[in-house]
Amino acid sequence: MSDLIKNIHLYRRAGFGLSVEDFKKAETNTKDSILKSIFKNSSNPTELKPDLETSKFTRKPKDLSAAERKEFQKKAREDNIAINILWLNKMATSEEFLNEKMTLFWHNHFACKSKLPKLNLLQNNLIRKYALGNFREFVHSISKDASMLAFLNNLQNKKDAPNENFARELMELFTIGKGNYTEDDIKNAARAFTGWSVDEDGEFILRKRQHDSGTKKFFGKSGNFEGEDIINILLDDRRTSEFITTKILKAFVNPYPDKDKIKEYSKYFYESDYNIKNLMTKIFSESYFYETGNINSLIKSPVELLAGLMKFFNITFSSNKSPLAVQKILGQILLNPPNVAGWKGGKNWIDSSSLLFRMNLAEYFFKSSDIELNYKDELEDNAQIKSILKQLDANVNLTEFKNYFSGFEKEKQEEKICYFILGTIPDNKNSELAKQYSDNSNSEKFIESFALKLTSLPEFQLC
Repeated sequence: MSDLIKNIHLYRRAGFGLSVEDFKKAETNTKDSILKSIFKNSSNPTELKPDLETSKFTRKPKDLSAAERKEFQKKAREDNIAINILWLNKMATSEEFLNEKMTLFWHNHFACKSKLPKLNLLQNNLIRKYALGNFREFVHSISKDASMLAFLNNLQNKKDAPNENFARELMELFTIGKGNYTEDDIKNAARAFTGWSVDEDGEFILRKRQHDSGTKKFFGKSGNFEGEDIINILLDDRRTSEFITTKILKAFVNPYPDKDKIKEYSKYFYESDYNIKNLMTKIFSESYFYETGNINSLIKSPVELLAGLMKFFNITFSSNKSPLAVQKILGQILLNPPNVAGWKGGKNWIDSSSLLFRMNLAEYFFKSSDIELNYKDELEDNAQIKSILKQLDANVNLTEFKNYFSGFEKEKQEEKICYFILGTIPDNKNSELAKQYSDNSNSEKFIESFALKLTSLPEFQLC
């Protein structure tokens, strides 16, 4: 396998695809220097700082008239959309793309949502802070996050009426994994989290009168356990490291990771006291990550697909409606996971209703930007999609793309564009089809149309 393919693979997995500048680096730099640069750029992650109309609200305002409540809800929806699009744009344009990729991963791991924009923003920036940090500290912090405590009903978890929801999900989804605890463990853990709440500013507080300070039995141990003790007991168990490491390997290496590698990496993760950056560095550095069977073995999530297209073709939008509509159609809306288990991912992203739209997505963006290429005349036979397409307002800027790839002879041009768009050379049949249906009237038209046709191939759905 060539160094170029390995470097492109690293960029695609550590981020959301390549810009033209990234591609130039992939052609000339070593894997180690690229890896070092990627981690350096994400070493001091910056927060999202949108201008929110509802920025002061960490809970729904009281005593509103019906009209005022309706207006507040409208502003809150608009603010949540603003956070969504600001984050999407950061994925597509920021040099901190590894941290954004990890933030997206953890957003799905600690799946949570709120109708209050301030809480969504606080949690998103908390996740961004710890995305490449220490997982032990991460779990402690996210467990005291206002959005999480509200979403999993821990604000209702009181001494005389324990609510088990947070304790159950902490174990099943966030740390040790299903099947590694008992119902009694859940009941006693829930008691330890009684009284965990937040104040008017969304800051964590312990309501002592609502807290059960009695003796609890958890994982075979007895003591006056607090919530922090429960979290530490879970993290001190090696099965937590194995559960988290397996999930990371499935998301960044292969949906069916090698069992020996799971053991090796989970041991390393545990013995580093859950240093996420060290684990990701080890994964991206070793030959296992670059094995042929791991190249293009993952199906892009809708957000990865969208952010990647924005990065490839320097796409921007005149309003927030278009990228939000695409997320809705493809089934992944940032800040709005389907439930606490998050998006299932993998093959679940592909079904008969979404595949054709995914494969034609770049074409819709090009068409809305009035780039004159040969397009299909028909739209999907779907009223919702037709409506969305009428509203698309993508702005595609191919200047840098065309300037770079026009400097090569046609055969080399085709090869480089394939690597740039797909990370590989498609099979002969698909490659010939892409060339056959491209516009060969001049070099510029060919570069545009060939790149577009490649995005409609099945290979483009993979990463």
